Amino acid sequence: MAKTAQRKISKKIKEKALSDASLEIATPYPKEEKKSKSDVDFIGGELAKLSERLNELELSFNDLSLRLNRVAGRMGL
Repeated sequence: MAKTAQRKISKKIKEKALSDASLEIATPYPKEEKKSKSDVDFIGGELAKLSERLNELELSFNDLSLRLNRVAGRMGL
């Protein structure tokens, strides 16, 4: 094995030099790429939202009709 030599280096560091010695690395963030929605994707998303709302509306009408039938049956109508 090769010998390794060690040596001590003593430097007097002033406080001003110490503050200048701070290491600052500026890393730029990656640029955000804007994804442009095509017309087909936009219309598909809107139709999916509309479909969900129609399903909720259908379920609420079904619930109301069941309750009305129950009340009408209790009233003897």
